[in-house]
Amino acid sequence: PDDPVLEVEQVAFLNTGEPFEYSFARHRYDKFVFSSVHVRK
Repeated sequence: PDDPVLEVEQVAFLNTGEPFEYSFARHRYDKFVFSSVHVRK
């Protein structure tokens, strides 16, 4: 009902810049582990 949910919207692109994949996902707070990797260019 009022439980928190993580919503993730993502677009993946080819090397040409053309979008080729779209996804939207919802993850329950009690069934999901979030980790992140940051890369500096």
